Amino acid sequence: YIGSTSIMKEEEKQKLLKNYNPNVQPFDMVKDLYEETEGEPAINTMSMIDIINYLEGDIYLNVDKTSTAHGLEIRMPLTDIRMFDIASRLPADFKVTEEQNKIALRTAASKVLPEEVAFRKKLGFVVPVRFWLAEEPYASKIREKFTSPSAEKFFDTDELVKILDEYVNGNSNFWLKTYVIYVFLVWYDIYFG
Repeated sequence: YIGSTSIMKEEEKQKLLKNYNPNVQPFDMVKDLYEETEGEPAINTMSMIDIINYLEGDIYLNVDKTSTAHGLEIRMPLTDIRMFDIASRLPADFKVTEEQNKIALRTAASKVLPEEVAFRKKLGFVVPVRFWLAEEPYASKIREKFTSPSAEKFFDTDELVKILDEYVNGNSNFWLKTYVIYVFLVWYDIYFG
């Protein structure tokens, strides 16, 4: 599960990072959760990791900041404690298969909604950052960060520029690497630069 959400392969990290330590792995962040859920279906472990790391540390935060900035009060009914309690007790095959997620919820919804709505593919909260960053003025700002003294502390800046060039020249496989490294460098400069 962790591997499927990683942004870079080990070889890429070794080339890119100046002080790469192969003994420090993303899995270490969630190792305790894997141990706590040992013997549980994999979907339960993945859900717990998502709730703690993604929902609490990302989704809630972004929804709250975005909605508050626009004077909105947002409700997320699927995160209600009663919904969570019911969902956490469902057998794994009521939750997800290779073809479908939220099986029990979608099946219940199909009783009151048209089937094409109840079983529609999840859309998410999509922002076209992947396209924006390859365009000006953003690409130049990223290039500036990727060749900055801050970048030189952590990265082989020639490798950073190669990643950016691949991305700007149309290889969309490099957009997330570009974004994550850029956000890290902006964060670093704000708080430590």
